[in-house]
Amino acid sequence: NSVIEHVGNWDDMAAMAKEALRVGRSGWIQTPAWEFPIEPHFHVPLMHWFGKPVGRRMLSCSPFAHFRNAGLAERRKLVESINLLSRREMAALFPGCNLYVERLFLPKSFTARWYPERSQI
Repeated sequence: NSVIEHVGNWDDMAAMAKEALRVGRSGWIQTPAWEFPIEPHFHVPLMHWFGKPVGRRMLSCSPFAHFRNAGLAERRKLVESINLLSRREMAALFPGCNLYVERLFLPKSFTARWYPERSQI
């Protein structure tokens, strides 16, 4: 359910997290880890660690022809539509939730999980 990194800027992600926690008696939200060296959407190493202008240029290195051959406007839209989160940012968005880390040597993804209190079950 990796969607939170696609909803917009920090305020948009915070609003999504707050609403998920408000309406979901229990639930989980997963996102790719910013710390992992390969950008998970475009499969380009280190791309997300650079600024967006460099990231747009690096799309020409993607193994996917759609990204390699995209025009400037499309590359800009693609790069700007994704905001990967760090572990600290996930913890800030989901306070009091259990935070699980999937690893492949380095953190690969984060999952915030919340459950009802035992007394409410």
